[in-house]
Amino acid sequence: MMMNIDWQLGANIATIAGSIIGVAGILIVAYQLWRQKRINDAEFFLKLFAEFRAYEKLFEKMDSWSETHETFGNYKKHKGMIVSYLGFLETLYHLEKKGVLKMRQIDESFAYCFFKFVNIKTVQENDLFPCKYYFKNIYRFYQKWSKYRIDRNLPIEGLEFALDKTDAYKEIINDYT
Repeated sequence: MMMNIDWQLGANIATIAGSIIGVAGILIVAYQLWRQKRINDAEFFLKLFAEFRAYEKLFEKMDSWSETHETFGNYKKHKGMIVSYLGFLETLYHLEKKGVLKMRQIDESFAYCFFKFVNIKTVQENDLFPCKYYFKNIYRFYQKWSKYRIDRNLPIEGLEFALDKTDAYKEIINDYT
């Protein structure tokens, strides 16, 4: 009988040790997956930011565009890049909408250029208004993002010609929300 008890005790200890090792293994795998996800997220965001930096020349030009059409010729030269940047902004909208990026992440990195750009009257009159149904996600993003910033008492660049004060904005928001 004594030998039978020792064998059962040994089996119980082995079962407990195996369970502890199994749980530790699961925790290590979970940690590695969590860590890899963070690395992947960081790499994704760096690639996204690198794409954003491709529009640097466009941002340099933004300050020179007046609120009249005096610089329209200069503006027209950059039309391809302007439309491409609007597409980039729509991509940000979809990434936030699907939960891939958080609004806080987007806001910290892109807010200044987004609001500065869409609140330029020349951009509004030459792209956002005439193509409002193609860029409706820009209007939606503006609504969501400006609410985010207002709720946190953060400034919004270019309020003199704010997109949300326009008839096109009101039309799109009323039609598509």
